[in-house]
Amino acid sequence: MAVFLGQLVNGVIVSKFFLDKQKHTIGRHPANDLILDDSSVSSHHAVIEAREDEYLEGHFNFFLKDLGSTNGTFVNDLEIKAERRLANYDMVKFASHLFRFIDEEEAQSGTGTTMECLED
Repeated sequence: MAVFLGQLVNGVIVSKFFLDKQKHTIGRHPANDLILDDSSVSSHHAVIEAREDEYLEGHFNFFLKDLGSTNGTFVNDLEIKAERRLANYDMVKFASHLFRFIDEEEAQSGTGTTMECLED
């Protein structure tokens, strides 16, 4: 099962960024995992981190954190100021770039992602 951010254009997913490791950085700088080459996006805009669920062994939850970006990070149209756990189908926006968070395993089972989906 896959976990990814689907980039939306006119409500349609036009590209997928797979969340296949423990930590992914997002921003304009080329050193980021997800590079958004747009001046409205900060160089080091946000980070998504996978963490093992404390109650379900082998399952992971994904957390989004804004890194002090200029134009903000939003989940479901609400600007996040602190770390936020992502849920399946959440709308995520970095400045003006819109994504949908998809966790296919959570959608099927309601339990989150298993360890096999993540690389070490």
